[in-house]
Amino acid sequence: MSCAEFWELTPRETVEWLRAAVERSREAARSVVTGAWFAEAFARRKRLEGLQKTLREVFGATPDERARSVEEHAERARGWFMRLAARTGGKHVKKGETAHG
Repeated sequence: MSCAEFWELTPRETVEWLRAAVERSREAARSVVTGAWFAEAFARRKRLEGLQKTLREVFGATPDERARSVEEHAERARGWFMRLAARTGGKHVKKGETAHG
């Protein structure tokens, strides 16, 4: 924070800014410690697992799987809305169109 920014803040805003700065610092420290822990854990393994498997273990899914999952959910939602429109006699809204025409 610059001096000019400091003098424009109220005391309450200053306290909130400082709390946020402390939280950012703690999060950065957690990230560094976690990285060091994983580095040592990998160094102790006799055989390193594949990257995709490791990412799945740590994050639950790889970035490709998460992206595919989002696309699959969107496709399911489109299908659901099309079936709903067919059942209710409503107008099917095409991609790029709004519900109002």
